[in-house]
Amino acid sequence: MKVLHKILILIFLLMNQLGYAQEGASSCSELQANFQQYQSCATSIPFQNTTNNGNGETFVTSCIGEDFKAPTWFFMKILNSGNIFLQISQVSTGGFGTDVDFVLWGPFNNLSNICSQLNLAKEVDCSYAPDSIENVQLFNAVAGEFYILLVDNWSNIPGEITITQTGGSGSSDCSFLSSVEILDTAGNEITQLDYCKPATKDLVATIDVNDFPGNLADLRFNYKWYRNDVLLTEILDSTSNTNTFTVDQTGLYKVETTAYDFTDPDVDPGNLVISADEIQLNFYDKPILNAGPHTLQQCDFIPPNNDGVASVNLTELAPEITNNDNLIALSYFTDAALTQQITNPADFTNTIAFNQTIYVTGRYGAGPVVCNSDPVQIQLTVNPTSVSNYPDMAPACPELNTNSTTFDFDSQRILIKNTFFPTTNVGIAFYRNTTDASIEQNELTNASTFVSGIYTIYTRIETGNDCAAVGIFEIEVYEAPNQNPITPILVCEDETVILASKDAEILALQNPTVQTRYFFTFENARDNINAINKNSNLNPNVGSSTIFVRLTDNANQCFSVVNFAVNVFPLPNITTPSTLSTCGDNTSTLFNLNSKIAEITGNNSNYTVAFYATQADLLADDAIPNPETYNSVSKTIFVKATDPTGNNCTAETTLALNVLQVPGIDTVPQLLEECDATGFHVFDITEREPILRGTTPMNETVFRYYINLSDAEANNNNTINTPQTFTNTVIDYQKVYIRLNSTVNFDSQTGIPCHRIYEQELFVRPYPENLLKDTSYKICIDIDGNVVNQALVDAGLPDSQYSFDWFNEFDALAENRIINGNERIFTTPFAGEYSVKITNITNSALCSTIVNFTVENTLIPFSIKGEPTELIGFGIDNTITAITTPQSADFEYMLNNEGWQQSNVFNTVSDGIHLLSVRNKFGCGEISTSVVITDYPKYFTPNGDGYHDYWNIGGRVGVDALNVYIFDRSGKLIKDLTNNESGWDGTYEGRPLPSDDYWFKVIYSKNGVTGEYMNHFSLKR
Repeated sequence: MKVLHKILILIFLLMNQLGYAQEGASSCSELQANFQQYQSCATSIPFQNTTNNGNGETFVTSCIGEDFKAPTWFFMKILNSGNIFLQISQVSTGGFGTDVDFVLWGPFNNLSNICSQLNLAKEVDCSYAPDSIENVQLFNAVAGEFYILLVDNWSNIPGEITITQTGGSGSSDCSFLSSVEILDTAGNEITQLDYCKPATKDLVATIDVNDFPGNLADLRFNYKWYRNDVLLTEILDSTSNTNTFTVDQTGLYKVETTAYDFTDPDVDPGNLVISADEIQLNFYDKPILNAGPHTLQQCDFIPPNNDGVASVNLTELAPEITNNDNLIALSYFTDAALTQQITNPADFTNTIAFNQTIYVTGRYGAGPVVCNSDPVQIQLTVNPTSVSNYPDMAPACPELNTNSTTFDFDSQRILIKNTFFPTTNVGIAFYRNTTDASIEQNELTNASTFVSGIYTIYTRIETGNDCAAVGIFEIEVYEAPNQNPITPILVCEDETVILASKDAEILALQNPTVQTRYFFTFENARDNINAINKNSNLNPNVGSSTIFVRLTDNANQCFSVVNFAVNVFPLPNITTPSTLSTCGDNTSTLFNLNSKIAEITGNNSNYTVAFYATQADLLADDAIPNPETYNSVSKTIFVKATDPTGNNCTAETTLALNVLQVPGIDTVPQLLEECDATGFHVFDITEREPILRGTTPMNETVFRYYINLSDAEANNNNTINTPQTFTNTVIDYQKVYIRLNSTVNFDSQTGIPCHRIYEQELFVRPYPENLLKDTSYKICIDIDGNVVNQALVDAGLPDSQYSFDWFNEFDALAENRIINGNERIFTTPFAGEYSVKITNITNSALCSTIVNFTVENTLIPFSIKGEPTELIGFGIDNTITAITTPQSADFEYMLNNEGWQQSNVFNTVSDGIHLLSVRNKFGCGEISTSVVITDYPKYFTPNGDGYHDYWNIGGRVGVDALNVYIFDRSGKLIKDLTNNESGWDGTYEGRPLPSDDYWFKVIYSKNGVTGEYMNHFSLKR
């Protein structure tokens, strides 16, 4: 991968001498990501516009109020400070001008995250005019500042855009026109950056001259080559836009170039802006190996031992081959072409019997590039070998309390050397298997461990690096007794321990030849001294101690030491509690036995406590099931405390129970009741004290009175201060609470005096309700003065709840009581003053109300007539007057059930037959008569709703003869109603006539007198 850092250091060639084609970015995000490709330079060279590339980006501008149609994005860098005036023009592919818009933002210090900075505050110029030519004005531009230019093809028509600087002393930077790149000799980017010495690499500096509009032969080029910022060479005024530099060392190579037109008199060759490119190349050394010769001889360990095939560790020659250079990594191959690499040279089995050549190359393993050395050879020889039998080593027991042991291989090595190679200088090594012996890995030492079992040990005899002989012998590790875990002994301090009881558990999984002995210390068990008599009774101290067991296998004398804990738990530390005295009636009461637990246990929450009614229950562990509510007489019960955290050890004691008599009697106080219309009254709530105290002496009790039960139960000081004159605080009904305390008996646990709490109910009864009328009651009298109906007075309250006493005269005086007047309803034929006493008999308060009332006579109507009885009302006010016999102010009058009125005169009576009525307003009679009004209705509405659907003269029975004619406005006869009793329905010859005023003429006769009347009415639809 080529690591290429391009440094574009500004190069300025006059804009009026150089031209190039430029393309912008299709979106702001593309410009932001690759801004180097989208620099704007006002060269007057047209470039292709874009179409239909609305990408969804939105920016708030002062002139363009919608999404861009086909935007092209550039950045400008200011080269020379001053004003810059640009002209943007756009034409279609046919050469016609098309609408183009623009926005210019800036200035910016750099282009990092530039899209998020394009806002109204940064807007410099903007146009949304419908023109093909737009003018951009940038004032006071400062060299080095950046600006963003958006050109929008608003017409969305394919074509070209041209940007030209038309004025101003400032200018934009066009330095990218002569950029340089380091390429290879084929003109391609250099992708191989790593080389092995003595290789070299040609670097070709290539300057882009494609955009130069003049004569290329007039261009001159200068080159400077650097390695690690140190100048290596300089080439001046070259006529070639390429220059080759050959390198062979690691470093960062950089080329700096300048270019100019030597024919331009205005160009200063000493003040040219530089373009540069750089590349990092690496050249690595390859190792030099020891050429040898290298030989390796191996014994044929793998059976059969004479086939010339064996496993060998080729890497044991690595120090020799690398000259002890640990940085060189070696690779091993079976062929000279180095194509068949040996994957595990530390355990290689030769593929050619007896003799085989191995090829080895080296490289520096830490380098990123593999530079292999020249190969060297190993000559491998596998010699047929006979296996010798060496003396076995003595069997061994595992180390104490382990499953393994070690062997003294140094002594075995001396034995073999002195016995079999007394005069030969050989190396002797021991291995667990033939593979390890063949490749010399995992050599056994005096520290090598072996678990129980029999092992064959392979012996390798060497002279130098070459295997000289092979031998075997055996070692054996006996099995020691198993070290199985032993459960601890858990006892209470009043119990003894016999260690022999653990034998069955300890020997359960052991060989039958294993025996046990018990000790107080590990050292005694290890040394087998001061053993404990396991059949005797031990009384260990409270706490935890360890017993050690020596397990000896008599078959091989191997032994192990195991241990187990003896945990002795103390008995619960409890106290015999004081007597539990509880208040109660008679001789027994409910005791909360649990209230004594804290005293018994000394507040030790770990203990559980059970209570027993008898000694037999204690022995049977039959505890009292509900100790919080234990009903008992005075007696002594039994207590057992258990410590669940201490091996459930127990301790026992007793508890004395004493029943204390509560004062007073067990009763409900009789109600206190008073009468008061307000719902409140003064009570003496102490009047029940003698009854409540019963036989308890007065000097052993005290009464306390409370409004709230909670206060009474708490026996606090929120008492009623003056119970002899207590006014209820809750209207109508209230409970108060009477606490009767003993002054001699107190609960032993709480210190609360024995007591009773009584509920005293207070009732404030209302007086009976007065349901009598406020006005007088009436006796109905006919025209002759006879009593038709007596006055009836109803108290309105139920007989089952109230009693009634009736009296002549007011105020219910006893001497005026009416005999047999005790019903709810009272009747009398005599006018006068009366009274009634009403008493509520549903409670003992017997609240009474006295009501005074009067009885008066009233007349019954005898006859009624209308004045007039028949009225022809054409053109007059229709008034009817009711005339009655007798006349009375107690009468009321009504026409057609339209409501009773005090006046006997009815005005504006409509046409028709009417019912005229009179009644006594106190219910003493009602009579009626008829009157007739002959007249016409002022309108009708023939719409079929059942109301006013026909027009006709009303009250026709009030005349002897009647002819009626209906005309329209023009006088045309529409309808003759002489013989039509139902009336006109608003049609003419079956067709509905319109809403309008219609005229009529009436010819009538009454009692031989003929009259005529004309007027009009309205038809409404």
